[in-house]
Amino acid sequence: MKRPMGLLLVVLISMLTWAQTPDCASLTQQALEISGVTQELDQMAQTIGSDDYLRQMAGGKADSADFKTVFEPTMRKNLDGPSLKKELLRRVVARCKPEQMSQTIQEMQSPFVSRMLQLEAARYTPEGQEKIKKYMRIIQIAPPPDSQLDSANAFDRKVGVTDFTVDYLFAVTRGMLKGEGAPDDVLTQMQEHRKQMKAQIQGTILASILMTYSGVSKPDLAKYGDELSSGSLKWYYDAVHQSFVEMLEQRSEAIGQDIKAAALAKQTAKAD
Repeated sequence: MKRPMGLLLVVLISMLTWAQTPDCASLTQQALEISGVTQELDQMAQTIGSDDYLRQMAGGKADSADFKTVFEPTMRKNLDGPSLKKELLRRVVARCKPEQMSQTIQEMQSPFVSRMLQLEAARYTPEGQEKIKKYMRIIQIAPPPDSQLDSANAFDRKVGVTDFTVDYLFAVTRGMLKGEGAPDDVLTQMQEHRKQMKAQIQGTILASILMTYSGVSKPDLAKYGDELSSGSLKWYYDAVHQSFVEMLEQRSEAIGQDIKAAALAKQTAKAD
């Protein structure tokens, strides 16, 4: 009897250990909430879905019939908040390692990182949005001093805020071009403009860093940069970034395909 009982004990201990293992889906959901990623997606979807943004994207075609019947509904269908959050969760869960995700959450809940995340979350409140608009108007008149810009630039180089943003913009453009059937050489040439795009948006990114962490000392901002660029936090944000880029490109490709299909259908109708 000893051997079967011993095997049974091993199985029971194994089952108990498995039952106590944190679920990757719940851990990832918790991390996305604490880090503010879900808030960011809600804000992005709200911005993309706004009439002003869609008209700006459509350019001179904003008043055309195609804008209302094709472009606007296609953008809102593929880039709506709830489905973006659901898909991002699925993609990050696929990359999840329970132990690392648990460590990530612990780091996020530490007093220092938690304080920084609260500052970041404030951007997505109505008051935070107004503050951003006001701050952007101010720096157009009176740019920040070089000493502040140097601190923000050092943080950006370490964390990669501008590089991440360029990746997102390129994912959208690349996806739409692929969906519309652009040849491969066009997609290749697009990469040559990466440095130019980075230079164009970096000033805005640095201003956003200064505004978000206003009141944070230079040593603390540097410390936060070290936290984000190493260990579990780096692993987590890299996983989110890679998942987000993949999701944006795929959905943008679907937008391009829908627009192309609508254009072909219109041409066929005219020919008939």
